[in-house]
Amino acid sequence: NPLKLMNRIISEPFLAFCLMFSVFFAFGIGLTTPNYGALVRFKIPLIPFFTILLLVLYTKAKIFNPKNEE
Repeated sequence: NPLKLMNRIISEPFLAFCLMFSVFFAFGIGLTTPNYGALVRFKIPLIPFFTILLLVLYTKAKIFNPKNEE
């Protein structure tokens, strides 16, 4: 559910920061850089924050919704 996901992200300040930084940084770099080669270099600061966001959401979803694998 997208609304539940957004509520989970917004409820934690670090996850909200990771999301906002990733989105604004990606749009800012994408709109102002005419060279595709430079885009590859400029996206490097974005990758750790986006990866942390995805990994934390994945682990929390796994903790809150354990599957019965018996």
